[in-house]
Amino acid sequence: NSSWETLQKSKILFGDNIPRLPNAMGRSTFGQSINLSLNLPMWADNTHPTQHNDALMNPWTNLLSVEEELAEIMSARITSS
Repeated sequence: NSSWETLQKSKILFGDNIPRLPNAMGRSTFGQSINLSLNLPMWADNTHPTQHNDALMNPWTNLLSVEEELAEIMSARITSS
């Protein structure tokens, strides 16, 4: 999502569980078989460098620096399903 405000509000989906799996994946409060990742894309027009720093420092979020990272994450999830 390219909205930092939306990502901050979405942290509630993890409950008290800080994402600890690779690629900032974490368990959802909706079930043990559901993993989530909250990613802020640096390349989005509506993001600011201070938001990039916030995403890096926040244990619930991840910062994607290039679009290829998103493609890698998505393809890894599809093949492991």
